[in-house]
Amino acid sequence: MGNTDSVLGLQRRQLIKGALAVSAGMAGFSVLKPVYAADDMVVKGPRVPDVKPSKVSARCHVIIAKDPEPTPENQGMFSNMGFIITQKGVVVFDSGGSVQIGEMLIRQIKKMTDKPVVKVFNSHMHGDHWLGNHAFVQEWPNVEIYAHENMHKAIKEGVGEFWVNMQARATNNATAGTVITAPNQVLKGGEVFDMGDTLLRVHYYGKCHTDSDICLEVTADKTVYAGDIVMTGRVANMDDGTYTGSIEGIKKLKADTQATNYVQGHFKFGPKQADIYLEFLETLYGSVVEFQKQGVGPSEMKDKVLPKLKKYRDWKGFDGVIGRYIALAYTEAEANNF
Repeated sequence: MGNTDSVLGLQRRQLIKGALAVSAGMAGFSVLKPVYAADDMVVKGPRVPDVKPSKVSARCHVIIAKDPEPTPENQGMFSNMGFIITQKGVVVFDSGGSVQIGEMLIRQIKKMTDKPVVKVFNSHMHGDHWLGNHAFVQEWPNVEIYAHENMHKAIKEGVGEFWVNMQARATNNATAGTVITAPNQVLKGGEVFDMGDTLLRVHYYGKCHTDSDICLEVTADKTVYAGDIVMTGRVANMDDGTYTGSIEGIKKLKADTQATNYVQGHFKFGPKQADIYLEFLETLYGSVVEFQKQGVGPSEMKDKVLPKLKKYRDWKGFDGVIGRYIALAYTEAEANNF
């Protein structure tokens, strides 16, 4: 998979370089402003309307984002945010894509409990899942923010700047004022946290959607916050991940947990989400491998594979990106079978 990794890594680095170049000409905020600077030092985007949390289980909750991409109308909120109310405090899984979204999440938590947020987990390096860290550090300066060590590395390489600027452009600066607030705790996978009335277990399976994906198992509730390792109802970015890694990661997650509920990073949660996404990935990648062995080239591959995916045609973003998905699968399969 070395060739594929190099190609995908180069694509991401080029995107980041482009975003950094654009940032020099952007007005309205500075991504380098100290986290604790006064709010009146920067222009700040508008408040995000409240979204009522959905109850997943006794302790687990999620705020569900309905849109597949950031827009001015949704103010950059296109990924889910979860939280767990435990005996020792509130644990957040993904803080949202801006300081305003993080502030909205905090408001909803405070409506349900007077316990402070004591831990925040960032599922992976894509900024729609963690730029809300800014809000939590402002509210609780000593809050522990956890992420895999590869996410720490990605932030040092500029992924935060890329996402701050992308969110700002996509929303007409509705996310302005968001400061890159990196996690302050490092995860490797396998960590267990005793929260008094339940145990939280971190799972890491290598390169799946990205090389920094973590899942958080709430053992007593048989619930897993899966981040973007599981993604049904939406076809989106696979540029930083692998098909084979995602397939194996989901299989291991299913085997390692007794989950009866999967809270994914986008759209609805449920007991079958991991199975549905696994079937999608195996169908797409397996079809590409099958046709590749028959001598079908990259230019004809989309027409061959599309009929195999007809049950997923109503997934958001399908028509716009499925060609890219198939092209990435072709490149990965070619590298794996070389």
